[in-house]
Amino acid sequence: MKKNKLLMGVFLFISLSLYTLGISAMTLTEQRQSFFKAEKLLKKGDEAGFLTEMNGLKDYALYPYLQYRRLKIHLDKEKEIKLFLTAYKGTRYASLLRRYWLVSMAKNGRWTNFIAYYQPSKKVSLQCYYHLAQYKTGEKEVALEAAKKLWLKPESSPKECNALFHVFKTSPLYNQALVWQRFKTAIRKGKKKNIALARYLAKNMPTSARKSAKLWLKVYGKPMIITNPKKWNTSDPKSGEIFSQGIYGLSRKQLDLAISTWERYQEDFKMDSETRDYVEKRLGLISAYRGKTTQAYAHLSKVVNPDEESRDWQVRMALRKQNWQQVSESLKRLTAEEKTQEKWRYWLARALEKTDAKIDANLIYAELAKERSYYGFAAADKIQFPYQLNDKPILLAENALKNLEQKPAFKMIKELFALDRNKEAKWDWWFSVKQLDNEGIKTAAKLAQEWGMIQTAVFTVAKAKYWDDMALRFPIVFREQINRHAKSQNLKPAMVFGLIRQESVFNAQAGSHVGARGLMQIMPATGRQIARELGVKWRSTNSLHDPDTNLKFGTYYYKKQLDKFDGQLALAAAGYNAGPHRVKKWRPKKPMAMDIWIETIPFDETRKYVSVVLMNIIIYQQRLQEKGLKMQDFLSKVQPS
Repeated sequence: MKKNKLLMGVFLFISLSLYTLGISAMTLTEQRQSFFKAEKLLKKGDEAGFLTEMNGLKDYALYPYLQYRRLKIHLDKEKEIKLFLTAYKGTRYASLLRRYWLVSMAKNGRWTNFIAYYQPSKKVSLQCYYHLAQYKTGEKEVALEAAKKLWLKPESSPKECNALFHVFKTSPLYNQALVWQRFKTAIRKGKKKNIALARYLAKNMPTSARKSAKLWLKVYGKPMIITNPKKWNTSDPKSGEIFSQGIYGLSRKQLDLAISTWERYQEDFKMDSETRDYVEKRLGLISAYRGKTTQAYAHLSKVVNPDEESRDWQVRMALRKQNWQQVSESLKRLTAEEKTQEKWRYWLARALEKTDAKIDANLIYAELAKERSYYGFAAADKIQFPYQLNDKPILLAENALKNLEQKPAFKMIKELFALDRNKEAKWDWWFSVKQLDNEGIKTAAKLAQEWGMIQTAVFTVAKAKYWDDMALRFPIVFREQINRHAKSQNLKPAMVFGLIRQESVFNAQAGSHVGARGLMQIMPATGRQIARELGVKWRSTNSLHDPDTNLKFGTYYYKKQLDKFDGQLALAAAGYNAGPHRVKKWRPKKPMAMDIWIETIPFDETRKYVSVVLMNIIIYQQRLQEKGLKMQDFLSKVQPS
């Protein structure tokens, strides 16, 4: 009996000790139940009950998350907040709590404290509060210069900036030239929010400037006005700016009329070289998009101080004309840094090859063939070199994965995923990755791979700019299903892997901003049509997140695009991305080398998409140890539609 009492006493002592120390004896399942209960108590405002429940969760991964949730609504508890910021430095919740606390301090005019705890932020509202704090604590000149930069942004700022902008607008730095500068930048941006700001700024200008601003806004809405500018004050530089903007607006609907109006009246207006370059560039780019190659090249050639976009498109238009002398001349206009880019080295080699300098061309091809890229594989085929994957898996220090996984931020992330709070977990993931050095980011990529987060692993290793771990960057998943559905459509598995790698990076739950779903990113309307054509029952949009359904529909649609474009994979890929109707419009009027056609696709996204998909296919063929596909097979001539 005495022995039993002694044992009971020991048990009670240990239990009380554990409770006092905050060490939980609960299982993980019990901790999760307690976590959910604590959340409900906090939501109900039961502070005492919440704190009691919290006491048993001190070794639970999401204990800091619960602390954050409580302190967020108790911003007066300065001592506890400071302890939290120190204890959980580097976590997203420390950053969020700091943000709420700073806003509270700003609203209460605690400027010295604000400066002490402020950290550089991308949030404009916090930036405004910080510079106001500087102003209030004596750093007036620095604060006003910063306010000027923020005020000149071409969109409305949050209301938190009003106090800072008030002191700026009553300072000697503020003047009407800045108002016009902001107006001009906003109206040139041309989006709804920018035009709204431009209208507001116009109302607060002096009479003469307001008259010019109203004319500009009128021209923005009705660019046809510029075709008869005889009554304009052409000696006023503002009129030249308005006329130039009107030419751009008119060119989007009536390109030929815009060009003839520009050629007729441009010399009548007082315009600086920057404004003239702006017009020539816009006319050149719109001409390029409309397929008016010679016209586009002519306008781009007139740009006196071309930017990178102008230089790129001048080369592309020379390529589209298949004028190799002009290609060479346009390549010379590139900057030294641009000339080192793979695409322009490839096209220099092509130009040399076409102008009978084959030895020099082959030297460039040989260097490019060492690269694992679209241009590298195309160059390798030119000189019959084998493809180089340059596979160098990431080598981690011993226990690197374990050490990262044990960090509070990553323990929280893992538990959030376990509770199916995926959105919160992903926000935490990307915030936490930003806090790591390059080696840490590579470790995080491998950790994501180990956790089965395939897409996240690929995107994370890209943050480290490490491109040579093939298993990490080009994973082989869903292999049995891809093989089966590829075979049913007479497609090589590498072709499907290559497309999925670009479409969704193997995330079956992926969704795009336009509504495409699943592994092969199928639009719901397309899914319904495919279901009808295949004679299967359409269940719902969510069925596209089922890998088997998505692959069945996606491979069918992929093969349909290939058949539509005579088996030419580059055209099929472009159709998959931009729609077959656009590809039909982009096809040349006479036969053209496929690499030229790809390089001159008007949509930047589609041009990159096609080259990346072709590269992916070659890489996956090597990874899957298949044979039969060569880059040169994808680059046969494009025939007119």
